[in-house]
Amino acid sequence: SSGWAPDPPRRTQERIHRRIADTLTGWRSWSEAHLGYRGPWEREVDQSGRVLRALTFAPTGAIVAAATTSLPESVGGERNWDYRYTWVRDTSFTLQALATATCDVEEAEFFTFLARASATQLDQGADLQIMYGVGGERDLSERPLPHLTGWRDSAPVRVGNDAWRQRQIDVYGELLDAAGLLHRNAH
Repeated sequence: SSGWAPDPPRRTQERIHRRIADTLTGWRSWSEAHLGYRGPWEREVDQSGRVLRALTFAPTGAIVAAATTSLPESVGGERNWDYRYTWVRDTSFTLQALATATCDVEEAEFFTFLARASATQLDQGADLQIMYGVGGERDLSERPLPHLTGWRDSAPVRVGNDAWRQRQIDVYGELLDAAGLLHRNAH
């Protein structure tokens, strides 16, 4: 058996333009449905809602802290980590931003994701983790990708984040605060 799959069919210019048009239509429709906030900084609040939506993994409702990995603190630096995970410590702020931006469905889906990931962890008798993968993954072991040079030669490029192994007791409070916030927003 061959180790290579057949090449996928080439995308035509027409198909590419149609996909771009569909994407624009989808984003415009979503944005128009989420224009319920009235108050200071309306444009910025609306934009924040769109950014959070773009950082959402739709199948599970997980919202990641970053869309890419290994962007360095300084050009050429080694302090570049993978933040493509849901961090429990950010949950209250994320839910508050979603509520303000009138993203009720996204707010509920995000909390459901986090509650499911946390409950699974706690049911196993383990400490609550500080972060989860977009599918609720718990093992986020870090590894370098030495064949990649990174942005502006900022190596190493990493996937995974060993911070998942840290025991941080404050995440219980963060999760409870998020649940309380969601409860208050529902009433």
